[in-house]
Amino acid sequence: MDKKIVYLLDGTNLLYRAFFAIRMLNSPSGQPSNAVFGIASMLLKLIDDYKPDSVIVAFDKGRNTFRNQLYSEYKGTRQETPIGLSEQFEPAKELIRLLGIPILESDDYESDDIIGTLACMAPKHGWNARMVSGGKDMLPVITEDTEMLLVRKGMTDL
Repeated sequence: MDKKIVYLLDGTNLLYRAFFAIRMLNSPSGQPSNAVFGIASMLLKLIDDYKPDSVIVAFDKGRNTFRNQLYSEYKGTRQETPIGLSEQFEPAKELIRLLGIPILESDDYESDDIIGTLACMAPKHGWNARMVSGGKDMLPVITEDTEMLLVRKGMTDL
């Protein structure tokens, strides 16, 4: 019998990517919604195409993690979150929760740390893992039990 597969999504990366991949859209009340629309489209396509046994989405909770304690200049040159994107994190999380997908966040770790940890733990519990992100930070975690789906173009080409 094949192992079940857990899909581990980097919600921070995917929402950021969707913000720039989808033209600016607004809800009827004027709230920016292009990133929410993008991540919703990607999630629904992923679920329809891959029929995952389980999905978990990880988000960065804040800018300061254990890395900042080790090296104060960690991501020191990173620009502020674009206006319009920061307003979409909570609505995106609400949508993900409404789809019944758990969200994981930690004060001290980034989303890719959470995903890498879960991907390493999955085989020990009888699961394979598929990490989903537009970033390549998690490529070193790939094993025979852990795959990586990179978002290549737009939000739905994995």
